[in-house]
Amino acid sequence: MLLVLLAVLLKYFWDGPIAVRYIGAIYGVFFVAFLYYLYEVGLNGGWNTRLNTIAFVCALVPFGTFWLNRELEKKAKESNLKPSP
Repeated sequence: MLLVLLAVLLKYFWDGPIAVRYIGAIYGVFFVAFLYYLYEVGLNGGWNTRLNTIAFVCALVPFGTFWLNRELEKKAKESNLKPSP
């Protein structure tokens, strides 16, 4: 989604503020959906508050979710769980 958000550069190259409005709205919808699923995983998935907080902070940092995914895969391998695709 970050790459789509970078399309905001259209505003500066082609003076298209309408693109910023639509792309920003789409990004906002996906971010709110992410927060909802993060909340659900925290309640039903067995994640503790610390892990939920780390996941939230990683969502705010560019490419932070890639680091989070790698750490969760390591944790899954250590506990002999299969990571989701």
